[in-house]
Amino acid sequence: MPPPPTGQPVGLGEPAASTPDNPIAVAGLVVSLMGVILSVIVIGGLVGILGFVLSMIGLRRSKTIGRGRGAALGGIALAGLSLLFSTVAVGFIVAGLNGGEERIVDGIATTSTNTEFPPQDDLELVECDASGSLGLAIVTIENRSGGQSLYSVTVEWDTEAGDVVTGTVRSEFLGAGERQTMRLFDRSGNGIADSCRVTRIERSGLGLLAG
Repeated sequence: MPPPPTGQPVGLGEPAASTPDNPIAVAGLVVSLMGVILSVIVIGGLVGILGFVLSMIGLRRSKTIGRGRGAALGGIALAGLSLLFSTVAVGFIVAGLNGGEERIVDGIATTSTNTEFPPQDDLELVECDASGSLGLAIVTIENRSGGQSLYSVTVEWDTEAGDVVTGTVRSEFLGAGERQTMRLFDRSGNGIADSCRVTRIERSGLGLLAG
C-alpha cells in the first residue's frame, strides 16, 4: 500500500469551521438584567431600553450565525420587566407625593406621615427676588430624612390685585445630607417679586427613614 500524500493527516477530514460568537446578545442580556436591578430607583427603565436595543440587534444577528438567540430573547424579556418595574416605582413616587392625610407643620402642608423627620424640617432656605418682570423664588432643600428622597415644593406669590399665583418645583433624588437649590419663576408676571412663601412640601423616599 502506498504511503499517504505528504501533508495529509491519516484518518482526518476537513477541519470544521468555527462558529462566530454573538457577544452583543450577551451584552443585551446583561444590560437588561442591570435595568431590572436599577428599576427600584426609576433609571432602570432607561437602562432597560438600552438592553432591549442590544438584545434586538443580537436577535437579528442570531438568525445569521445561529448563536445567541436564547440570550437575546432573555434580554428582551428582562428589558420589558425593567420598564414595568420602573413604571410601578414612578407610580409609588407619585402616590407618595400626592396621597395621604394632610398635615400642617409651621404653616406648611404635607401628606407625609413621618413625624420623626417631617419634610418641613428639610426646607433650608426660601428667598424671593426679582428677575425682570417675573417673580422668582429660590428654595434650598437639605435631606435630613436619612434616606434617598425626592421633593416637591409648592410656592405662592401675592399679586397686586390681591390674587395668589402658585407654582411647583421638584428636586432631584437627594441622598442623606445632600442639598439642592431650586429656582421657581412666577411666569404670569403678576406676582410681587419680594413676597413669596412655601405652602406645601412633599417628600417621597427610598430609604427607611424617608417618607
